[in-house]
Amino acid sequence: MHRRFARGLANLLDLYIPIVDKTCVFDTASFPPIPIAEIDSEKEWGLDSNSWGRIQLHRKDEPND
Repeated sequence: MHRRFARGLANLLDLYIPIVDKTCVFDTASFPPIPIAEIDSEKEWGLDSNSWGRIQLHRKDEPND
């Protein structure tokens, strides 16, 4: 399951975000969901910089376990 989760995050970061106009990333572990980041074609806002930094560790070009 961990590998599937990491692969999904890598796909979000490397495949999907670059081809859409705007992306909003939420932490859905709590209710209501907490916004983590907003990205558009010109700017990236890390609303929760700790969580957004951990998510970015799952990029395909970086080794993951």
